[in-house]
Amino acid sequence: MHVQTILSANRSLILFIALLNACLKDACPQTPPGSTNVTRKVLVTLQAGEAIIEAESCFPLGMNNDQLYLVTTADGKYYIYENGQRTGPYTNLENIDIKSCSSNRSGNDCSAYTTETAGMDPELISMSESGQYLIKQGGKTYGPYMYIKELHVWPDKSGFVAITLDAAMKSYLVTSEGKNTALEGDAEKLHFSAVGKQYVFVVKENPNLNMDILNMDFSKMTTEEMMKFAKEQEEKAKQAGPPKAWVYVSQGSKLGPFDPQSFYTDNPTFTRTGGDNWIMVRDNALYVNGALVKKFEDTDLDICKIWLSKDGKRYAIVNWDKIVFSDGSAYPYPVKVANQESNGKIIMKWVSLENERDLVLYSREI
Repeated sequence: MHVQTILSANRSLILFIALLNACLKDACPQTPPGSTNVTRKVLVTLQAGEAIIEAESCFPLGMNNDQLYLVTTADGKYYIYENGQRTGPYTNLENIDIKSCSSNRSGNDCSAYTTETAGMDPELISMSESGQYLIKQGGKTYGPYMYIKELHVWPDKSGFVAITLDAAMKSYLVTSEGKNTALEGDAEKLHFSAVGKQYVFVVKENPNLNMDILNMDFSKMTTEEMMKFAKEQEEKAKQAGPPKAWVYVSQGSKLGPFDPQSFYTDNPTFTRTGGDNWIMVRDNALYVNGALVKKFEDTDLDICKIWLSKDGKRYAIVNWDKIVFSDGSAYPYPVKVANQESNGKIIMKWVSLENERDLVLYSREI
């Protein structure tokens, strides 16, 4: 019995060593740890020294799974991968009839959701007898306003939100519900959710805009009066401190004050996948609906590379060297990224070039 036990143990050890050697030879599954819902498929293995020309290639991403079509180069020559076959070499690209992709060849790798503003539609905007602007919507007239900076009408035409300016260039938030809120500074671009009537935007103080100064006639002031006025303005600036910024959200919520340098055109914004949940990046930390989600140390956040789940509770982030998920799993850097919705779930799909040779298609839920 003792000998049988030793032989059994030896067989187990031999089996373990065999499996270990197989893994070292790249025969083991390469699914990252903790990733139970990911699919991985090697699409093609390139030749040594071969590189993909991305601008001329089509990748199988999106809803319709475009056929893989690669244009590559090696040693000054060009090759085509199509229908599982590699053809070439070609001496130059002019000799190749480059295939057109059924979807946007360059893709849309930005996660931010953008909408067009209503513009100066005569059915929405008209002029009063005094030369000011009026908004006509839903059988009602709103205004007059000296200037309309931005106007957005709800998809179902039931209402609108606008940013207006008065004669003193002061900004106001105006809505069809009767809101007419004076803002603390210059309003940045309005951002809207893809599925509803939610909006978010930033207001930044503008210390350089002082209508009292612009309206003053300094030619009528003595040198002493101008010096006194300049000193008073300097004291006011010291008391006010550095410029501030606020984040305005639907239903009148306001967050802040913040450092204005934390924000730019698409920050904060909504994502194409996150429904009515908005995101914000400050100090390399991710906020969802104004609440801190995580401060990142080894991942540089780009507002255009953050995807949310429909409920806003999970995320996927593309960094310079990888794509990471809120469950802690990470995968090689994606050459192309796409997403689709399936049964209320957001599925991320991406193509990575691994070991400089294997082009791999990944798919998983956020």
